[in-house]
Amino acid sequence: MIVDFDLKRGISAFEVDDYVTSLRCLEPLAIKGNSIAQLYMGYMHMSGYGDVISENSVQAQHWFSLAAHQGNAEAQFQYALRFLLSKQNIESNLDAISWLEKAAKQGHEIAKNNLKVRHFDFLVKLPDDAKSFHVLTRLAKYENCSAQFILGVAYDTGCFGVQQDLSNAAFWYRKAAEAGSTAAQTNLGMMYARGIGISQDSFEACKWYLKAAEQGEAVAQHNLGLMCEHGRGVPKNDVLAAEWYLKAANQGFDLAQHNIGLAYKFGRGVAKDGGLAYQWFMKATEHGNAGAQFQVGRCLECGTGVRQNYAEAAKWYRLASEQDEAMACQNLGYLYEHGYGVPKDHREAMAFYRKGAELGLASSQCCLAFMYQQGENTPKDLGESIKWYREAANKGDQRAIDALARLNVRS
Repeated sequence: MIVDFDLKRGISAFEVDDYVTSLRCLEPLAIKGNSIAQLYMGYMHMSGYGDVISENSVQAQHWFSLAAHQGNAEAQFQYALRFLLSKQNIESNLDAISWLEKAAKQGHEIAKNNLKVRHFDFLVKLPDDAKSFHVLTRLAKYENCSAQFILGVAYDTGCFGVQQDLSNAAFWYRKAAEAGSTAAQTNLGMMYARGIGISQDSFEACKWYLKAAEQGEAVAQHNLGLMCEHGRGVPKNDVLAAEWYLKAANQGFDLAQHNIGLAYKFGRGVAKDGGLAYQWFMKATEHGNAGAQFQVGRCLECGTGVRQNYAEAAKWYRLASEQDEAMACQNLGYLYEHGYGVPKDHREAMAFYRKGAELGLASSQCCLAFMYQQGENTPKDLGESIKWYREAANKGDQRAIDALARLNVRS
């Protein structure tokens, strides 16, 4: 009875800011192991109240810990928050989740809400193992959007010790997408666009891309631009495509920078402007984009939006060719064959034509075949010539078809 009286008096005093009385009543009870008194001792040390009790996070955590280990749900919640406010390493975050779960299982609504809505940054840094997968599934049960998205990634890529399962990936992406994750909305859109793990549906792809794009997700903006450009899931609209490319490009997304560059180069949805095209291609090259490196080379070779410079063009073609950009190999081969910006060198030309040919580019296959046929400063080999003409002819290259006809060889 005395314990109940002191406990009630101490709590009542706390609620009216009489911390002297509260401390006098609750501290002895807390020392004796009363979990409610320990909880309030944690509150007092957490905030500190003038000369009565000093703010002391270590003491606050100590009292919350004692009460939490006795099953006090509010103390478990407060103890979890102390972990979240600590060094923010993976272990402290995992401890926080465990204590939030303990409180949530006792019906603590704020703990439940934290498990659902809190964005745990550390989740993306979890080790790639089964223990991490277990943590993600626990959080996903509370409808935590971040955990649901990462579970989607796990099933999409086969990480965290799970077998790749694209249907399950789509399931978790949808859960996270419906909860508002723009990354999940984008990934779900891509699965619909490609028919991976889910029935192909361009309309649904656009729907999810649009949700993410309107929230500023650059990848979704770019992908929606592609759908508009090619008329997939939406009516073909070059103007709208350019608008979405530009939004994503302004966020630094290199694929969008490359595509808005193409829009300006060819006047698709925007006024044709070689200078702006070149500027956007250059921005994309800062991210190592091979297609943009090729386009910069092409602008320099042709003098589009920039002063013509064959030597600089060759430099950019070489960078793109090192990333297996087939057209860059073709054009660099051409520069070497004719000596534009580089020393004339048929062997180098042949090497780059061969690389483009092996990457499947019909024009390179045709050029390589022609060099084998002519044998100018290179070994003449009619058999190799016919082989590469046939490769190009099978892709519908008319020059190759005509060359085989002149050689009286069936394509």
